[in-house]
Amino acid sequence: MFPWESADDGTEQTPVWALTGPFQQHITACIAWAFWKYYQVTQDKTWLIKKGYPVLKEAAIFWCSRVERKSEGEYEINNVIGANEFEENIDNNAFTNGIVKTVLVYAVKAAEIIGENPDPDWMHDPTTLNRQGNDVGTQYRSVIFYHNEEQRKTAVASKEKTDASDLWPNPIVTEISPYEVMYKAEEEHQNYYKDHTYQPYCTFVISPKIQKLKKHFGEKLV
Repeated sequence: MFPWESADDGTEQTPVWALTGPFQQHITACIAWAFWKYYQVTQDKTWLIKKGYPVLKEAAIFWCSRVERKSEGEYEINNVIGANEFEENIDNNAFTNGIVKTVLVYAVKAAEIIGENPDPDWMHDPTTLNRQGNDVGTQYRSVIFYHNEEQRKTAVASKEKTDASDLWPNPIVTEISPYEVMYKAEEEHQNYYKDHTYQPYCTFVISPKIQKLKKHFGEKLV
């Protein structure tokens, strides 16, 4: 964990009576975030291999050890001080949880770029049924809707290939079902990301996914 107030040698200098030192833990995610942003600007793969990825990797390892696993696929980060340095003993602080999710995404990206296998703990777990993190219900299930037999075969083959790779310790539960009908979302959800780009969830969770989608499948976007 990085210090909140650092001496030249990297040791924590926050006074022992101040809780900001041991509990402003989001700094570890913020530094890893900055390392990834440096790579995005420079595209220096040598730097990423030697300096960037080691920091992202260790930050991801730290946060995987720091979270509290409440149940299958459900995690919490409790007892922290948020970025405002004021409220103490906060559970699931919005900024902390958001920046941690983002850094785990960046750690996976960095690993893929340099040819390393990212730890499955850093990624969304497709082996948990009807769940995305703390969100539970069939509306949060992992599912592929196919329009024809070719799409169905492609989806099944991809799922079987991933299952056989031992990437996940448990079987993938992603549902593969025929497309039937598309339900239109409520008016307040139309263009939500476009109209709320700087809302914390959009910034820390959705934006990295949009960037990845554009990078790998940009030619398929209309």
